[in-house]
Amino acid sequence: MGRPVGGIFINYRGEDSRTAAALIDRELVEQFGNDHVFLDNRSIPAGVDFVKKLLGRLRACSVLLVVIGPQWLTLTDETGGRRIDNPRDWTHREIVEALTHDLRVIPVLIDEAKLPTERDLPADIAELSRRQYVHLRRRYSATDLTLLVAQITRADPTLVPAVHRDRPAARQALPMKSRRLVIAGGALILLLAGSVFVATFLVERARDKGTPPSSAPTVLDLPGGGGFAEVDQERRNVTVCDTDANSRGVGASYTVSDGSGTIHHIGDGNGSNSGCGHDQLDTARIVSIQVCESDSTTHADLECTDWRIL
Repeated sequence: MGRPVGGIFINYRGEDSRTAAALIDRELVEQFGNDHVFLDNRSIPAGVDFVKKLLGRLRACSVLLVVIGPQWLTLTDETGGRRIDNPRDWTHREIVEALTHDLRVIPVLIDEAKLPTERDLPADIAELSRRQYVHLRRRYSATDLTLLVAQITRADPTLVPAVHRDRPAARQALPMKSRRLVIAGGALILLLAGSVFVATFLVERARDKGTPPSSAPTVLDLPGGGGFAEVDQERRNVTVCDTDANSRGVGASYTVSDGSGTIHHIGDGNGSNSGCGHDQLDTARIVSIQVCESDSTTHADLECTDWRIL
């Protein structure tokens, strides 16, 4: 049997984030299968050369999760030096290996932990400070783990079928008609679950009132053209424009930092004609936005951008 190709490697510091790493491992094994997730104390059998096993699996993976808790940066060794500064420290060494082999490196910040700055890190892993992170909060662990799974599948789309490959017999045993019903039902469940997740995530993000303004306006273009939305640098003004005079209208949905989680809506103001609509906020800031093109008669959405977190 050949070595695994692709997969997720969980990097953590025991004294700082062992419980969180175990929680992540359990969720990812359920989603992707045991062979596609590596956690040292579960994945290395007794008596095996752990250095060869660990480095071999790391180099074969496509995603490294760096689990960062409140003490990740400050824990010291017997000499009083920071562990993260020691090139022989395994947390440090695994990150170096991942960066060297061009893995997707995703920091996972536990509760109130912060992403280390470049000057806080040794030079050979300073790049970690520029990697987009995700949160894992105890109170919202189900929501945050769902987001983490989504980010992993975006980073390595080949991981998506892993769950299905673990159950070939059950899939083949279904007659075609039943299989179609299962697929249709599953798609509906995923759609509903995805809607709940997006709404929950946006509520949490909307509570962050201290997020600074952007350095430049944010512009979202419809995938097929025909309209766009623009949010200014202060994130207090949103403009939605329909650039085509056809039977379609353009609108935007957005959330703001007032803690309510309400999804606001704005249209281009001109129905099927070209034109623009505008909303202005007095105190709160816009924290996320989506743009959609819809049929002016039925008001059904025809195409939408992904939600953009600002």
